[in-house]
Amino acid sequence: MNQKQNNNPKSKRSMIGLIVIAVLLMIGVFLFFRNYINQADELAKDDFWTYLNEGKIETMTIRPAGGNNSSDYYIYGKYKNSDGEEKKYEVLYPKN
Repeated sequence: MNQKQNNNPKSKRSMIGLIVIAVLLMIGVFLFFRNYINQADELAKDDFWTYLNEGKIETMTIRPAGGNNSSDYYIYGKYKNSDGEEKKYEVLYPKN
C-alpha cells in the first residue's frame, strides 16, 4: 500500500494563503463584535443631569468637541443605569 505524498509547492502555498485569510477574517469578526458590544450609550443632556444629581455617574471626562462644534464639549465615562448595571455613556454638551 503505497501512499503518495503531496510535495507540490503550489498546494502548500495555497493552503498557507487560506490559513492567513481565515485568521484575518477571525480577527476582523472579533474586533467588530468587541466594538459593537462595547458601544457607549448616548445620553440626552437632561438624562445626564438626572444621573449626575442621583450620584449614578461614576467617572467623567470632558474634552472639547472641535471642528464645527468648537464651543461644544464631549462628556463621557461610566454610570450605573436604573437596573444598577455599569455602562459607558457619552454626551455632546453645548456650551450655551
